[in-house]
Amino acid sequence: MRITALKVSGAKSASAQIAKMLNLNARDKVGFAELIHHVNDVPTALGRHYFNTRKFPDILNAISQTSPSVPDAFRRIGVPDYARRSTFVKVRQPTAYEALVLEIPPTQPVLELLGQNVGSPGAPIEVTEAIVRADTVKLQIEGHQVDHLV
Repeated sequence: MRITALKVSGAKSASAQIAKMLNLNARDKVGFAELIHHVNDVPTALGRHYFNTRKFPDILNAISQTSPSVPDAFRRIGVPDYARRSTFVKVRQPTAYEALVLEIPPTQPVLELLGQNVGSPGAPIEVTEAIVRADTVKLQIEGHQVDHLV
């Protein structure tokens, strides 16, 4: 797998939903990194990562130094481990930009995964939005998760 940074910004406006997931006000600026993931030279996912840069002022610099790797960047700034609290999954049509970057026709559906990552003691550290080519993934739901399906 190869990961490439497309955009890194320390002062991006976030949607109200993302700000809420980071425990921020809607008008607060967030750190942002947009990464493209390739497997066997095929673009498979566009990752958008949102951070509270007041809480983690060095996270964007750390991402730039780790080729880019969000888990490695968190370890670099002293967050050795974190967990996914929740993930929302939906299927939709890609935007024109997403179709271009993922090299798919604009009519090909994508999976949108919106996740909240937390450190200890359960405080949000990141919101990640992955736009994934539906033709490149399989979604596995474990038995203990079935009772949570809608």
